[in-house]
Parts: sequence; C-alpha cells; structure tokens
Amino acid sequence: RHTKCIYWNQHEAVKGKLDFEGNKDVVSFIKLCAQHDILVLIRPGPFIASEYEFGGFPSWLLTEKPDNRLQDIGVRVSWQRVKMVWQTSTNLKPYLYHNGGPIIGLQVENEYGSNPACDKKYLESLAEHFRTILGPEILLYTVDGPGTHMMECGTLPSLYNTVDFGSGDIRKHFAVQAQYNEGGPPVDTEFYSGWLSHWGSRFPSKSRSAVAAKLDEMLAYGASVSMYMFHGGSNFGYTSGAKGNKEATVFVPHTTSYDYDAPLSEAGDTTMKYWDIRETIRKYGPVYSVPRNSTKKSYGKIEMKLVANIFNDTFVNKCGSRRMNKYPLSFEENNQTKRSDNLQYRCEDFRKFNDREDKR
Repeated sequence: RHTKCIYWNQHEAVKGKLDFEGNKDVVSFIKLCAQHDILVLIRPGPFIASEYEFGGFPSWLLTEKPDNRLQDIGVRVSWQRVKMVWQTSTNLKPYLYHNGGPIIGLQVENEYGSNPACDKKYLESLAEHFRTILGPEILLYTVDGPGTHMMECGTLPSLYNTVDFGSGDIRKHFAVQAQYNEGGPPVDTEFYSGWLSHWGSRFPSKSRSAVAAKLDEMLAYGASVSMYMFHGGSNFGYTSGAKGNKEATVFVPHTTSYDYDAPLSEAGDTTMKYWDIRETIRKYGPVYSVPRNSTKKSYGKIEMKLVANIFNDTFVNKCGSRRMNKYPLSFEENNQTKRSDNLQYRCEDFRKFNDREDKR
C-alpha cells in the first residue's frame, strides 16, 4: 500500500486560490494507484511532518495571527481551511475502498500526541469534518509514538489508533496500542527504514539486516506494517523543514535530499536493503518482478556564467521592491508567502530613525 500526504501549503499557497493541477492533481494520483492495485492511506494533515516546510501549513496563516504560536494557529484555524479545500477540490469519496476505490483509510492529524496543546476537541472536530465529507463508513485512524503520554493526547475512542516505531520491543509497543483500541490488529503505521538528514551532520544510515529482522518479527507476529520511507525523495526548492524544540531555542534544518537511507534510493534505485526486505516479504506472500536500475551518466563539464549580483542595487531595483522599517520585518509581514520568494535585509544607521516614525 502507499501513504499519500496532501500538503495544504501546496494546494493553497495563496489564501483562497486552490491549485490541484499538474503534479498536485491528487485524484489522478489515486486513479493511478487503483490501476496498479495499490491500496492507499491518505494523510491530509493539516500537520504533515516537521521534515516538510512549515509542517505543511501555508505561511499566510501567520499573517492572520502573527503573534500566536503555531500550535494555536493549528488548533484554531487549520481544520476550517482544510474543510474548504477538501469540499471544493478533492473529491475522494468515489475512491474510498467501500465504494470500489483504493483508499482504505484516512489519518487524522499526525502524531498529535506530541503536541503540548493536547486539544481533544480539535481532534474530534477534525474527525467529524472528515466523516461529514467522506461519509460515516470511512476508516479514520491516528498515529503516535508507542508511549502512553503520546497516545493519551493523540487518540480518540471513536478512531482506530496506531503506533509508529523503527526498533525496540514490538510486543511492548503493540501492547500500548491495544490499550487505546477495542480489538483490531497491531499496526506500525511508520516503520522507520532509515532516518532523515540535517545540514552539518553525517548522513544517517540504518543497518539493512536490522530493518529486515524487525520487519520479519512484526510480520511473524501478525502485525500490519507501513514502511517510512520506502522510497527516498527530494525536498525541492525551499520545501525542506527543520526540527526544533518547544522553547524555540533549537533550529536544525533538514537537507534538500530526503534519501532517508530508504530501500529505494532518492534516484529510484533498488538497494541491498531493498533486496533483503523483499526476501523477508517472500516468506509471507508473493513478490513481483523488479525493473533494472536506471543507467547513470556524467553531466560532464558545465560552464557557469554570471547572470547578476543579487546584492547590486540595479538588480534589486529591477527585480524587487524596497521597504524601510525601524525593525526587521518577517516574510509574512512583507507578504512574501510563496516558496520562491526571497528577502534581502540591509541595516542602516539606527540613529536615523530615532526622531521620526517608521517608513514603509
């Protein structure tokens, strides 16, 4: 099966302007999965993951409540916007499993138990919204780390509550999951095949034998497993996210590469880890033929030519605009909410502002 994230900041980068064209066409992607007999889990967020820019939230939210913390914006604003996006642009109801489609479930939020807000009313309203749009038959589920403190805040009795982990005692982890469900199978919704990378750090790797052994253990236990990630990718442009802490004293950005040391590499190639996993799966079910890895070639010598100096006044005057303020203004305060936007800050003698009002 495949897990499909729906990024709010992709589909509504500009407030009120929805975009489901090109590679943002969710319905066409779901149809493609159906053609290849791939079952789909939908992750509509609104929070997707810290590895993605702003967690999947559109940055224009900060222009509405710029003095609030992100957790407050998410709780109070996001589900209403998601409702509008889904109602007007992504008609997924015909592609639900009970309607003959490939979508077997929809995830409510993402690891919400790690959010200090712990707002159950928010989760309930989000779940109710999805049921209203997609019907009461839809399987709604949550995912959180296998700790009681996370499951306590991230789950609801009316949803199927799953866990995510990449190592440790699976019986202990699934026992925690079972406490928050009335029956049902053990599910590892995010079995970590590798890990994400950060600027300035070594590329993380995870032993292929350890991954295959843990997968074998879970399949033998009768668990359902969704691997994260199975195929590495790329955070193109400015879409990579970052990790931090609730005190906002730590900021560690993720790299452009999201290879993740996954079984299928960033280039789409099979790895030795892939073949070990394949042999493990063969013990429990059928496996299928695999195409050869693509041929790689050198680009050769590439000549770089100077086009412009972005610090040159002529370039700034031609390609941008200027604003003057006593204090630095954020991207949102400058209405720079597109992923391709850039800001250049310059500091002048602050004494010039002492006896006059801010100029904008």
